[in-house]
Amino acid sequence: MLELDAVGELPERSVEIRSEDQISECLAELRAQGEGSGILVDEAGGFLGFGIRRDLAFCDFNPADGASDYLMATSGPAVAVPPITFNVGGTATEIDAHRCISASLLDPVLRHYFRTRTLPDLVSWEIDVA
Repeated sequence: MLELDAVGELPERSVEIRSEDQISECLAELRAQGEGSGILVDEAGGFLGFGIRRDLAFCDFNPADGASDYLMATSGPAVAVPPITFNVGGTATEIDAHRCISASLLDPVLRHYFRTRTLPDLVSWEIDVA
């Protein structure tokens, strides 16, 4: 299931995902709006949360068991630059710059997770201790 937050002209909605192409179509709508956020939920209740802001994105993994580590996709080591603000469900949310990835990587990350229920190695993942 893909849960998408309301943004711009797009309403909040749930999309039952049957193919990877549906993920790409939903992300294309968000990119056309210039921003957006949502979660891709697997059958066990684990999910990838994500957000898009122009050419940047973030992606986090929340395991279903609640005991495993919460992970964030990263683009490299932490750097001393201001965080990037994303609109997550109507709330301004700051994400550390090194935890932002190219928006073009978000589609293959979500598609891989949908297909395999594993995190892809297209990006690095780090434990979120916050």
